[in-house]
Amino acid sequence: MMLEFEKFLNAYVYELRARTDETLCSAIDYALNSGGKRVRPKLMLLTADVIGLNKTTVMPFALAIECIHTYSLIHDDLPAIDNDDFRRGRLTVHKAYDYATAILAGDALLNTAFEIVANHSNNDSVTLAAISRLATSSGISGMIGGQIKELKSTCHTCDDLLDIYSKKTGALISASISIPCIINNVDKSELAIFDEIGNAVGLIFQLVDDLLDVEKEIALGKTTFVTLMGKDNTNALIKEQNNILINLFAKSSYDCTLLSDYVKTLSVRNS
Repeated sequence: MMLEFEKFLNAYVYELRARTDETLCSAIDYALNSGGKRVRPKLMLLTADVIGLNKTTVMPFALAIECIHTYSLIHDDLPAIDNDDFRRGRLTVHKAYDYATAILAGDALLNTAFEIVANHSNNDSVTLAAISRLATSSGISGMIGGQIKELKSTCHTCDDLLDIYSKKTGALISASISIPCIINNVDKSELAIFDEIGNAVGLIFQLVDDLLDVEKEIALGKTTFVTLMGKDNTNALIKEQNNILINLFAKSSYDCTLLSDYVKTLSVRNS
């Protein structure tokens, strides 16, 4: 499944080289192939399997959501936001290339994400609804909305953090699970279940990140759920969300085993 995704991604990069500046394309390639876990496309493709949707139908959206996630990381690493020199053991894009190229590589990834899904669109109402969900989850009501709230807030409460997490991290992860359901036109009650699954998975993913990055965040003076509530309470909330997921998977009329098995691994990851 993921081999097909990697082939689709690399074909996109190859096609990009034919129509854009080599340095820009090299920076995009560098960012897309920097050792990411492909969590969002994998969730999307697994959900497609679960609901009986052909993976080729959802593959453009899987690539688009990885492009959007990657653009967000490039911009997050810039001096104006997190000022990171390394990501996944490699120089960040603005360090491997330069500041301007990093900004433009991020801009290009965001815009070509929507070019990809538009070029593969049937122009039907469900596909347009899926594109709308992608845009909303990555925009001011989703990821960017969470990022700006995190930047502007100096004193976070638990409720503040949970709202930030639901937007900054959770929105794209939730969209990864919901978009195949929208494309496959599943009924509203099932879509609501998958939306809730996505919300829980997004929160778990961010809480595990907090646990893994606690020393770095303390050094930077950043407030996370771990620095605010401690490791024990963070682990308790992860356990609570996993119990919620068990009930949600059981409520669905689909056999969610493949998706459930993968989601379990996100709670115990070490990177």
